[in-house]
Amino acid sequence: RDVACDWSSDVCSSDLADVFFKKENTSEPDTGMIAEIRLSAPGPRLFAESSNSNFEHAVAEVAEQLKTQLEKRKASMKTY
Repeated sequence: RDVACDWSSDVCSSDLADVFFKKENTSEPDTGMIAEIRLSAPGPRLFAESSNSNFEHAVAEVAEQLKTQLEKRKASMKTY
């Protein structure tokens, strides 16, 4: 799949996912680097967001959140 990134706005998009990176000034040292992923899959879109001390940890948390959402969706799907 093609991936388009606009690094001036810190957004990457593909046919399946939109990924956003934001940096906010916070008083907490463990937050401020925000990662958001909006995932297109059958059914409603999935979305997860995390704020952490660095983008790597924020993305890891978002990936875990999306994994949980996908597992719940898979469990509720009917097989024919």
